Amino acid sequence: MIVLGIETTTKVNGLALLRDEEILDEEQFQSEDTSQEIFIRLAQFLKKNGISLNEIDLFVVSLGPGSWTGIRLGITLIKGFVVGSEKKAVGVHNPERQGAIFLARAGYRQFQEKGCSNLKDLKPFYGKNKYSEFLHHCAH
Repeated sequence: MIVLGIETTTKVNGLALLRDEEILDEEQFQSEDTSQEIFIRLAQFLKKNGISLNEIDLFVVSLGPGSWTGIRLGITLIKGFVVGSEKKAVGVHNPERQGAIFLARAGYRQFQEKGCSNLKDLKPFYGKNKYSEFLHHCAH
């Protein structure tokens, strides 16, 4: 299983690529405008590793704590990749802010244990009931 982890909730953003739990690559970067740069960085990162978005089996995104804008950016980005596809996505809390590799591994393990993939069901601005239900079911 190819796993892509995306961390956008801290000052240091990150991308991580795993095959199951084996690290294939990681990149960290700081940006004045993550909402624009994340697309460029992600495209370069995947190209460097010879992997397309279609080959990603599981997308993992940070649910924080951290920047609320960064949390919304990450979730919206991942939702854009999985809506209308059969791809899986998992949101993970990253309280120690340990970076994209930690995030990707935690998301992979969570998916293996619970089979959760319901970021597709979240509203872009997280209707209270859906968000609470998601956190209760998948993130804890």
